Amino acid sequence: MLVFILGFFVLRSLFLILYARYFAKVASSLLVTLRRRMLDKIFAADYIYLLKKEIGYINNAMLREVIYVVDAFDKLSSVLKYTLYGLIYAALSMLLSFKVTLCVLAFGLILLFLMKRLNYLTNQASFNLSASHGKFNSILIQALGKIKYLKATSSHARTSKIIDKENIRLGSFQYTRMFLQAISKDAFEPFVVFVAISTIFYYTVVLKKNISEVIFLIFLFLQMAREFMNTQTSYRTFLTSRGSIETFNNILEELD
Repeated sequence: MLVFILGFFVLRSLFLILYARYFAKVASSLLVTLRRRMLDKIFAADYIYLLKKEIGYINNAMLREVIYVVDAFDKLSSVLKYTLYGLIYAALSMLLSFKVTLCVLAFGLILLFLMKRLNYLTNQASFNLSASHGKFNSILIQALGKIKYLKATSSHARTSKIIDKENIRLGSFQYTRMFLQAISKDAFEPFVVFVAISTIFYYTVVLKKNISEVIFLIFLFLQMAREFMNTQTSYRTFLTSRGSIETFNNILEELD
């Protein structure tokens, strides 16, 4: 059994290294491809469209949104990785104690409903943040481009208030997103501890078994919980990039 455990974690480490190496190459290639595609479309776009479109809108997509699009791809790959290992740990736990593992997974379904609501709020925060970023960059670039005129005509105070108002909105959306990410990262840890304590209580008090017999099962439960929590964290991080994905796709469609 000890040799099996050691072999499993050696293979796991090798797989994670190779997995990270492969997706790093794919993500880097995707970033280059998306930027090249955007640049080609900008140079091939209709001249009238470029005159009408705010430069900050396009600049935001080229410099910021494309990074979040690639980051979304990376987080989606992490979701697949964590889910796979979570299922492996669940299978190993079932081999040791099918009934207890089934009860633990049933508790997990309760969390699923809470996570669904959290995912929805995160998705909305992503769209709001991306829209606000685009608007803020557009206003700022236009203001800086006309800063001499604004100073000469003493109209910079009004422009400054407009920029500051959008800056406050941007900060508010950023706060919401960071707060939701903190919840997804830390709020479910007490549930994991509760499951571990309940399992120990069941084996030592109800079944009257030695705690040494349940140590490995607890370890598998903790690993399984960690992988599934990482899955949810990565998925919610992916959702925070959905607004960027939509913004980037919209710009590409407009440039066609």
